[in-house]
Amino acid sequence: MYSIGEMVVNRDSFKQGHVSEINENEQKVEIKYEDGSTQWVDLSSVSKLLLEVDPRTNPNGWGRENNFLFEEDITD
Repeated sequence: MYSIGEMVVNRDSFKQGHVSEINENEQKVEIKYEDGSTQWVDLSSVSKLLLEVDPRTNPNGWGRENNFLFEEDITD
């Protein structure tokens, strides 16, 4: 399942946005796209957005958007 605010991709249109609402009964999420539009999409057509970070430009850890996790921040 997805969380409100999570970055996702509509696999049918390849548009990316954030989950703004979730309807578990109908198995749909509302996506607010970067252009400001919204659309209800079946869960089968939604994927989490994974961003690749070049380790040469961020050698201390990995990042997702502007949130960075560094090795020293990880606790077991």
